[in-house]
Amino acid sequence: MTFTQLFFLMITALCSVNLERLRKPASPGPGAMTLHLLIMLSLFLTAYGLTRRFYFSLLSAVCIQLIVIIVNNAKVRFLREALVFADFALYSQAIRFPRLYLPFLGAGPAIGGTVAILGSITLATLYEAPSALFARSAWLDSLAAVLIAALLIALMIKLAARRPVTLDANRDTAQYGLLPTLAIYASQASQTPLLEPRSFALLPSRPNLIAIQSESFFDARRLDPSIRRDLLQHFDRLCTQAQAFGRLQVPAWGAYTMRSEFAFLTGQANSALGFGRFDPLRYFQGKVESSGAGSLAASLKQQGYRCICIHPYPVEFFARHRIYPELGFDEFIDIRSFSATDRTGPYTSDAAVCERIISELSGSTQPLFIFAITMENHGPLHLEAITADERNAFFSQPTTAADNNLAIYLRHLNNADQMLNRLTGYLTDEDPAAVLAWYGDHVPGMPDIYQTRNYEDPCTDYLIWSANSANQNPCQPIESTVETLAGRLLDATQ
Repeated sequence: MTFTQLFFLMITALCSVNLERLRKPASPGPGAMTLHLLIMLSLFLTAYGLTRRFYFSLLSAVCIQLIVIIVNNAKVRFLREALVFADFALYSQAIRFPRLYLPFLGAGPAIGGTVAILGSITLATLYEAPSALFARSAWLDSLAAVLIAALLIALMIKLAARRPVTLDANRDTAQYGLLPTLAIYASQASQTPLLEPRSFALLPSRPNLIAIQSESFFDARRLDPSIRRDLLQHFDRLCTQAQAFGRLQVPAWGAYTMRSEFAFLTGQANSALGFGRFDPLRYFQGKVESSGAGSLAASLKQQGYRCICIHPYPVEFFARHRIYPELGFDEFIDIRSFSATDRTGPYTSDAAVCERIISELSGSTQPLFIFAITMENHGPLHLEAITADERNAFFSQPTTAADNNLAIYLRHLNNADQMLNRLTGYLTDEDPAAVLAWYGDHVPGMPDIYQTRNYEDPCTDYLIWSANSANQNPCQPIESTVETLAGRLLDATQ
């Protein structure tokens, strides 16, 4: 190694350390410096082993760090959580389902990251010849770089495995830094938590059970007093008839549907899942029974129910096609059962999902448990359009274009309310013994809207309703947690 190369290696290390200042949440100190430098050196040596271009490899390592920081900061802005190792399993989904991921990065960071990557590749290809860093022979030089990188990675894993973590991604990232926290989580993620087995009540009767996980559903009137009071008129009416309703504590903000989903279906609190809390549908594949997680659908299936999931999106998303049979579901009805005419906006409408639920209920001679995951109100909201007149119709006073995203959300929220009215109307007339659970998986991803209104409440809303009990004395709202809702659903059959 020449003095010039050593100089640029030191400058790159210094640059890498200072790049951490761009990362959110901010760090109070230097973090796990040794781990950080080992990761960057491993990235450099791996790139060098593949290309034998010294300066290109330095740039590659920094570009990789920059990309990770850009993605992390976008996640923190929308979801209020730092990037974690489990998120890397979602990268392939970002390629297959780009609309759900890439718009959240923002044009500036996406363009900046692309320019940095293309620029480093161009410079390396046009202006840098292969080096001889470890040996004059090309294959020995590459082999030495890769072997040293492997040794450093082994050391890095050993050091990372010893670091204590809180599993609060923001706290751990602030303490250790972004790259070190990713390495620490990766090295410890195989630790399977010891779960307290969950059992579900045996039902004396077998009414149809319907659970609707309504995309991003919450009472948005808490967000802004100028939102029209009649926005959720059917939800309000049903709350006066419900056996239980109120705010719902959920384990995510703005996304991560699968966390609320798994909590509802298993009765397990997200905080009890260890490293599985970040992406439980993938983490517990092949381990639902052995982990003691339990399953509402499996319990109902043993009692003679046919268990159906309806979700108007590809079943491969979040790898649901692998875990849902393990959770006890007999059938998964996905996007292939819907058509383009069923859309409202970019996704299948809540109305179409409602009609499919009614079709399943009306055509079955077996008691059903239907778990529906709606999609209509899924972001990114800023890719949809709305007129000023339509926007103002949701508010009691004039608004500006700054509220477009909120108005788009309210448009879909109103459609969810209409779905609730249509479904409960059918149940009242045709299946009054059926019990319905309705809840939101998380609040929508609208960082600018929350910031301007200083809104910090992560709770969504829920209700448990049956036509047979609709005329009983109204209950008081009860704040609940999503993992307890399945129990409340079963209790309402008594």
